Amino acid sequence: MSVSARTGTKSSQAGPLRILCLAIISFFLISAAISLTSGPAYAASDFQAVAPQASIQACTCVSAKAQISIYNTGNSAGIFQLYATGDNAAWSTLVPGVVRLDPGKSATISHYINPPCGQTGTYNLGIVIQSDSGVSKQITQNVVLSNCQNLQVLILNSSQGSCSCTERKFNFIVKNSGQYVEAYDARIMPSSDSLAGTALVDPQEIVLNPGEAKLVSAIVKPGCFQYGELGYTFEVLARTSKYLAKAPIKYVSSECFDYELNGPTGQPLSCLRVESSIPVGIRNIGEEYNSFTAWLALPEGSEDGILGWTHLEHYDLSLEPGASGQFTVKILPPADAGQGLHELSFQAQSDKGQVLKSQNLLLNVTECMGAKISLFAEKQTVCCGVNSFDFNLQNTGTLDSAIILSVDSYAWAEPRKMKYFLEPGQAEAGQLVIDVPCFENSYDLTLNAKTEGHESIADSGTIRLDVKTPGQCFELQPELEKVKIEYSNYSIINFTVANIGLKPSRYRVSLVDVPYWVRLNTTTISVNDSDIATFVLEASINESVHPDKYRLDIRFDSTSSNATYVLPFYITVKRKYTIFHDAIVWAGQFVRQYSDYFVIIAALIVILWVLNKAYSSYRQKKLAKIILESQAQHMQQLRLSQMTALQRRRERKRLKLEAKQERLAGTESRKRMLQYIQVAGIMLVIAVSLLLFFTKYKETQPEKFQNQTFVQDIFVVVSDLKDYAIKPFMPLAANETETPSSEPSLEGKDRPVLAINRTLEINISKGTPQNDTSPSPKGTSEKNISEGFVDSVSSNAPAAANITIAEPEPIVEKDESFTYQVIYIGEQKEIDLSQYFVDPDSGDRLQFTFSSSSGLDVRMQDSIVAISASATARPGYETIFFTATDSEGLSVTSPEITVVVRPARGSVPAERRADATNSQDMDASIRPIQNESSDEKASPDFVSTLSGQEGYLKQRFAQESKRQFSLLLVALAIIALIIAILHTSSGEGKKARASGKK
Repeated sequence: MSVSARTGTKSSQAGPLRILCLAIISFFLISAAISLTSGPAYAASDFQAVAPQASIQACTCVSAKAQISIYNTGNSAGIFQLYATGDNAAWSTLVPGVVRLDPGKSATISHYINPPCGQTGTYNLGIVIQSDSGVSKQITQNVVLSNCQNLQVLILNSSQGSCSCTERKFNFIVKNSGQYVEAYDARIMPSSDSLAGTALVDPQEIVLNPGEAKLVSAIVKPGCFQYGELGYTFEVLARTSKYLAKAPIKYVSSECFDYELNGPTGQPLSCLRVESSIPVGIRNIGEEYNSFTAWLALPEGSEDGILGWTHLEHYDLSLEPGASGQFTVKILPPADAGQGLHELSFQAQSDKGQVLKSQNLLLNVTECMGAKISLFAEKQTVCCGVNSFDFNLQNTGTLDSAIILSVDSYAWAEPRKMKYFLEPGQAEAGQLVIDVPCFENSYDLTLNAKTEGHESIADSGTIRLDVKTPGQCFELQPELEKVKIEYSNYSIINFTVANIGLKPSRYRVSLVDVPYWVRLNTTTISVNDSDIATFVLEASINESVHPDKYRLDIRFDSTSSNATYVLPFYITVKRKYTIFHDAIVWAGQFVRQYSDYFVIIAALIVILWVLNKAYSSYRQKKLAKIILESQAQHMQQLRLSQMTALQRRRERKRLKLEAKQERLAGTESRKRMLQYIQVAGIMLVIAVSLLLFFTKYKETQPEKFQNQTFVQDIFVVVSDLKDYAIKPFMPLAANETETPSSEPSLEGKDRPVLAINRTLEINISKGTPQNDTSPSPKGTSEKNISEGFVDSVSSNAPAAANITIAEPEPIVEKDESFTYQVIYIGEQKEIDLSQYFVDPDSGDRLQFTFSSSSGLDVRMQDSIVAISASATARPGYETIFFTATDSEGLSVTSPEITVVVRPARGSVPAERRADATNSQDMDASIRPIQNESSDEKASPDFVSTLSGQEGYLKQRFAQESKRQFSLLLVALAIIALIIAILHTSSGEGKKARASGKK
């Protein structure tokens, strides 16, 4: 129901609309019919013109055709004329231009449009149609002009490949596809500016008739360094239609002629004045065999003169593909090339492809080689003969070098080493050896150093030599030419000489024409150049020497040459005549005359002082003992007052017994002290007696005490006592026999020695052959006497004596001392006496004798002495003396040698055993007194301990007594020392004063 209802509603609404539309259509139809029928003349000449195309597409320079239709809608035939109007009316051509149409007929008119060339755009073109009845109508059409294609390009080869720098041709066919004759312009355009100028077209201008075609070529030749796919565009432009045709082409360029230059990197080093080479490598990386040419040039803008000292070893080179070669740049910078950086351009070009390449070389020019010689002195004073000088040689360059040395002009000079191999900067010391002729002259010596292989690189040093003769080379000069000395027994003069020459030397020293009282203590000295040496002149001046000025000539003979120098030296001997001096001399004489008595008085004073001190000490000890005893008695009384009667009696008995023992001990001590005093007194008397005897003996026998020490004087006295007082009463030794005296005989030796300037008396006694008892006169000699002179003095009797006149030199004791020796009982010790006595007279042989105490067993063979102590000997001190005698009769006695005899090793001395036994006996006899009131008794240990303490106290007492006795002996030794000092003060004091003045 709902569907039909909706349908009925729609039908009722559409009815009025249909009626309205039908009414309107009917109205128009009626109006048209009335208009057609109301005017018949007008209707007869009416027409319609229709253009099918409102817009006409046309090409410039090409005719276009369009159509126009005319319909004669009139009732009568009509003539219609057509023509174009407007600015572009000249483009149009209407065919036919006039047409006759019957009513109801139509005609088609061809409309030809001929646009000009080169003119494009949209243009309005009007066509007027006019009938012969005067009715005209106009149709307007739009003409769109454009450049239409009238060109076709055909590419024959769009891609080609070849080597760089190779020409290739690309061909094209250009066809005129238009309807008229057209002129074309052909060209080729590169894809990048780098390819500009690498291609051209042949021909470039083309004129073609419609439908005509022509072959056009493009020739492409890229650069030598342009590789890979190179793009170009072939273009043809129609001049009339302006139509442009493009055709792309591709050129594949290969490295057929390329190459590489491999020059040195960095800054190659070039040395001044030294030729060097720099290699520049070249490699053919092309695909064909090629040749290359190279040359050197300056970089752009450079004005360096490097081309003047550089060149190529060769200028051309041919290489197979992939092969390598080398150009060599020779460099020889001159000295004025200038050190620093120099830039050089190496250029090369290939024959095929004409590929040009270059590479800049930066050269570091410096002084690579150099030799420097340094002499340590420009002027030198030398002695003739062989000398040497040090110098320093250095390689100042930057390369290893061999440097050769040479000397100009003089054949006597040459380096010790001629050739040196030195690294850069290395220096080495050298030596120049010369053997200069012995003429005083001056030479300029030039030492040259040249680099091997580069003689122009050299250096030199000149030293001026002032040559001196041997006499000038070792010349000596005295530091002191004169000296003043006073009268004295012995004076020491220090003579100092300076070596003012050029070389050190050793000189033999001797005296020429000197007084007899001057001696030389040395025979040789060594003096360095510019140094001094000192030796001693000994002057023994006595009263016989006249005060005056004496000249000494000291001769020096150089052991290094034959040069001899004699230096004068003046000694002025004088004496002081002043009251003070005379007083001192008198006092000295008085002291020397009575020195022995002064010594004895001083000794007695010292002994009395020592005894006084001992007695005072004894009195102080005794007083202290009395005080202590009184205090002890007082304490004892107090203690006894507190005891019972029985205890007091026992205590008093004990005290009496102790007092008795103390008195006995004190008595023994006093006895010992008295014994010591008696022994000391006896020794003192003996010492004083010996001193008195010594003094008198020295006065009576002065010839035996010349130039001897105090100890030696004592030995002389003891030896004489032994010879005259003891030896006659002693039996002869086993090896000694009495030699009967032969007649005639000499008192003394068979060959005595007579010192110069001394007198020797010889008593010659003869027997009584043929009962002739008349005395014979003494022989005399009138010959000149000098040192070493030997003469014979004889009498009329058969006896004769040879006398040697000489200046004997005394035997000298060495500094080594053997005055203290230790020997054990049962052992033996040997002493070589030749180590302690020296005879300055060469070739002389010493004879040795000895004197010893009885406790020693001494055996002697030549200079070897064997000392031993028998098994029965007692430990203690023994003495022994040794005397050395030369062939000239001069002798010297050693100081007293103390031999300490000790017990055999590992044994206990008998005295110590005896003392221990006595000590035990005494300890056993001492018993402590115990208090009877005490309930406890002393233990055995306590008793033995107390006994040991008592023995110890006794031993300490004995030691104290020995110590006091030792002090007394020390006092006596001090006295003896004072005597020795006073005895030698006269001679040694003067020596010291003389040395102090020096």
